[in-house]
Amino acid sequence: MTRAEFIFRLADRLGHLPAGEVKAAVLAITDRIGLALQNGERVEIRGFGGFSLHRREQGGRTQSKNR
Repeated sequence: MTRAEFIFRLADRLGHLPAGEVKAAVLAITDRIGLALQNGERVEIRGFGGFSLHRREQGGRTQSKNR
């Protein structure tokens, strides 16, 4: 599900809120989650899930030339 689809479904479910307000709320939440991850923080939303970044070393696997 894309962010736009999520916003549409949420606005549809919360019919009393204008779609623009739902979009602003979702963007504020996802932007804050993104900033926290950029700062190395872990984000947990109880009952929903957790978000964290795992750094990988560059270069991938190396293969032996002598098989």
